[in-house]
Amino acid sequence: MARLAPCCLLALAAMAVLQRGNTFIASVAPRFDEKATAGTVAGAAAAMGLASPAGAFVYDGKEYFDIWFGIDPLYWGITAFSIVAYGAVLKNAALKYNKPYGTNTLEAPQPLESKPFVQKLDEDNIPTWKK
Repeated sequence: MARLAPCCLLALAAMAVLQRGNTFIASVAPRFDEKATAGTVAGAAAAMGLASPAGAFVYDGKEYFDIWFGIDPLYWGITAFSIVAYGAVLKNAALKYNKPYGTNTLEAPQPLESKPFVQKLDEDNIPTWKK
């Protein structure tokens, strides 16, 4: 069970890498200004190359867009389950290993051990700079 969360995260990362081409981008051709630099053009071309256009579809004369942003609903479900499962693992670990402290959790709580404040000069036996 302890190895389940890292395996789920690794699988989620692998799915994200494999599905990176299915992100939502409108299928309108990019328009560049003639004064655009080569770096801007190269950056835009790289950004457009990372994702394929999801495109809109028309139903009864009305244009609709993909509400899943080009990602299959299965992967949305796996992501939601992974987030909830990882949150449950964190909550259970916090409840198991954190020691409760306070007046609402213990009948007669003992204060944390503390010592009075000692200045650094006194603690290290350093003479003061004042004469």
